[in-house]
Amino acid sequence: MIPKININNFIEIDINSIIVTGVEIVFIICLFVAIKFVFGRAYKQLIQVSSVKKKKKEVEFIYQNTQILLTVSCLLLCLLVAGINGWLIYQGKNLIEYQTSLIKNISFDYLLVIGIRVLKILGILILTKWSIPYIKRFITWLTEWAKNVDNITANDASIEKLFEFFKSHFNNMIWLLYVAISAQIMVFPEVIVKYLYISLQVYIIIIMGLLFTKANTTVIETVDAVSKKYSDQRNIVRIYNRLRKLIPLAQRCLEYTIYITTATLVVQKIDFIANLAPYGPLSLQIIGIIFMSRVVQEIGQLLLEEVLLREGDTDDLSRLCRDKS
Repeated sequence: MIPKININNFIEIDINSIIVTGVEIVFIICLFVAIKFVFGRAYKQLIQVSSVKKKKKEVEFIYQNTQILLTVSCLLLCLLVAGINGWLIYQGKNLIEYQTSLIKNISFDYLLVIGIRVLKILGILILTKWSIPYIKRFITWLTEWAKNVDNITANDASIEKLFEFFKSHFNNMIWLLYVAISAQIMVFPEVIVKYLYISLQVYIIIIMGLLFTKANTTVIETVDAVSKKYSDQRNIVRIYNRLRKLIPLAQRCLEYTIYITTATLVVQKIDFIANLAPYGPLSLQIIGIIFMSRVVQEIGQLLLEEVLLREGDTDDLSRLCRDKS
C-alpha cells in the first residue's frame, strides 16, 4: 500500500514520489561535487607543468569559469528536476512508474543526440565567456581612440558616456543571443524560439535607439566645437555661428525622431500591435516639416541681413566717392 497525504481534500501527494525527487536532487548535487573535485585535482596537477605555468592566468580564467558553469548547471538542473517532478506529482502521477516507462521508451540514439546538443551549448557558453572580456577591451580602446581622433576635448565626456552605456548593455545582448541559440539547438517548440529571437531584436532596437539618442548629443557637441575651432569671418563656416540658435531645436527633433523610429521598429515585431506601425512615418514627416520650416525661416533672415548689409556698404562707398570728388 503506497502512503499518501491529502491536502485540502483535493490534492493527493505520493510520499514515494517526493522521496524519489529528493534522491534525484541529492544525486545530482553529489555528481556535480564529484566532477568539481576531479576537475580541481586535474587543475592542480596541470599548473605544475612548466609549459602551462607561462599561461597560468589564462588557465586559471578557464578553470574559474568552468567552476561557475558547473555550479550554475547543478542549480538549474536541480530546479528543473524539482519543477518537472512537482508538476507530475500535482497531476497525480506516480514518479517511479512514470520514469520507468519513460526510460524504457528512450532509445540510445536519442540520448546521444541530446548529449551532442548539450555539448554544443556548453561549447558556445565557454566561447562566449572567453570572448566577452576581449570585446570589452576593444570597446575601451575604441573609446580612447574616439576621444583623441579629433583633438577636441569638449566632447570627451559625451563620447565616454556613449561607450560606457553600450558596454553596460553589451552583456545582456550577448546572453539573450546565447539563450535563443541554445533553445534552437535543443529544438524547443518553434513559438518559444521565435519569441526569444523577437525579444532579442526588441532589446537590440531599444538599446540602439537609446545609443543613437546619446550619440545625437555627442555629434552636435562635436560639430559645435569644430565650428568654434575653424570658423572665422572669411570662412563660410562662420554662417554656422549665426545658426547656432537652431541647435536646441535640432537636438530635440533628432531625439523625437530616434524615439519614434525605435518605437515603430519595436511595434512591427509584435504581431498584435503591428497595425500601429504606419503612424510612425507620419509622425516623422510632421517633425521634419516643423524643423525644416524653422531652418528655412532662419536662412531667409540670414540672407536678408546679408543683402541689406551689402547694400548698406555699397551706399557708404558711393557716398564716400562723391565726397572725395
